[in-house]
Amino acid sequence: MGDDKHSPIGLINEFCPVPGKPCKCPQANNYRTICEPSWAGKYAFAVGTEGLLGYWEAHHVLSISCVNWLPKNAKKRAAVKRVLKVTKWCINNKKNMLAMPKFGHTIMYYTNVMSDMYYIVDFSAPPFKNIPHHDFEHNTAGGYCSEVKADISKLWDQVAEAEKKHVESKNGIKGRLDRLSKKWQDKLKARGKRCGGTHRAWKKGMKDPESNWYLPFSMANDAHAEERFCPAGGWTDKVNEKMEKIRASLRSAGAL
Repeated sequence: MGDDKHSPIGLINEFCPVPGKPCKCPQANNYRTICEPSWAGKYAFAVGTEGLLGYWEAHHVLSISCVNWLPKNAKKRAAVKRVLKVTKWCINNKKNMLAMPKFGHTIMYYTNVMSDMYYIVDFSAPPFKNIPHHDFEHNTAGGYCSEVKADISKLWDQVAEAEKKHVESKNGIKGRLDRLSKKWQDKLKARGKRCGGTHRAWKKGMKDPESNWYLPFSMANDAHAEERFCPAGGWTDKVNEKMEKIRASLRSAGAL
């Protein structure tokens, strides 16, 4: 079904599959401001050791690489494009956007990285609770994008077949794209509530770091969520090494 690189179809009349701040379609959506969360700018975390800071992710529910994938068959590809020409839909619309944390947010919320201390287990849940983390199985084999791309592939096949049978599409497929977007919004919400939600799962990981605590943090289904040792379960050498890198990067960025 193609690779995971973003190779935009490009703006086709009012069908907009390209991110923008704002985008160039008539809706002129800014994909970041349209879904900016109340916790934006908080719990900044270190990326690498060069003083770079990581922030929240503006996630396209029907992801850019998935929507921009087209059938390899030339006739199918042409048929899909003809239908998209009459489709008024923007990939940056509010219903297709979701503000997501990364695991760095969880680490920064629950820990004091300078003193190697975890907060007590009855610490209140973070404002980004029950939202899967954007850096957990977004683009992995069998992960979130693999699932969404499979759905887009089916949709494109159905569109091409209908067009082949000369079924007219006066308004394109906006409704079908919106329904597909809602399907995956709902799936992500449900996945974020596995194990009772991310906050309970973190507590679970503190008690049993080799449990399935990681499930609500993953964007993938159960079968493709990567098993992980919970860092809240204790300061192993690997965790300590990671935290030291975080401290060094935060110092370099002037955040500490």
